[in-house]
Amino acid sequence: MPEPIKATTVTFARLNFEAAMRDVARLVQLHDAGVRERRGPPSPDLEVFKRAGLILAVTAWESFVEDTLTSAFKNRLRSAKTPKDVLETFHAVAHSWLSQPRRPPELVAWTGDNWKSMLGERADQEVAELNTPNSANVARLTRRLLGQDVTSHWFWPGTSAASAKARLDQVIVLRGKLVHRTKVFHDRRASVRRRDVAAAISLLTRLMERTEKTLGLEPKEVTFDRR
Repeated sequence: MPEPIKATTVTFARLNFEAAMRDVARLVQLHDAGVRERRGPPSPDLEVFKRAGLILAVTAWESFVEDTLTSAFKNRLRSAKTPKDVLETFHAVAHSWLSQPRRPPELVAWTGDNWKSMLGERADQEVAELNTPNSANVARLTRRLLGQDVTSHWFWPGTSAASAKARLDQVIVLRGKLVHRTKVFHDRRASVRRRDVAAAISLLTRLMERTEKTLGLEPKEVTFDRR
């Protein structure tokens, strides 16, 4: 009998995140190589690698959050049998819809399974509007779309959820300073330390892993029968 085939399932969100983080690691390597080749103080020209590395790392995190929210909510919505199964999202969308002047014929938009389309469109809009992936925004969106606050599960040995969230917010603030001051090269606030980039890589990778584990999306080994 042929041996079964074993494989590991990985989310699209994780694949994209890890690919982007490999690019970040490459930027750090280029920075380090430039430092080794030069005697004396590091050249200011090498700052671009650290700035780009931290900005790309946060962009990878933002994309991961967006991809995860989109995929997880679509799966949740697909399996929902009634609005009660996605009650928080339903209430938010219904409240927003009812806050506008409405005519009776428009109520048809909520009949049958059309409520799923209404919720899906609103979810896509909210995810698309995410441009600051800090702890507060992630908590708000995961509560509304997934029915739980994933940030409360951001802990591991030596790090509490409160500490992890505070560290994430610091990285997001630093990214903002770098993005808005990249043309002011003499401004010290436009620079970033190498250890900041390394710490961001480690932190964001941990947060990605904890988020997937909380949602049951971590890599899993599956077995396929060859028959």
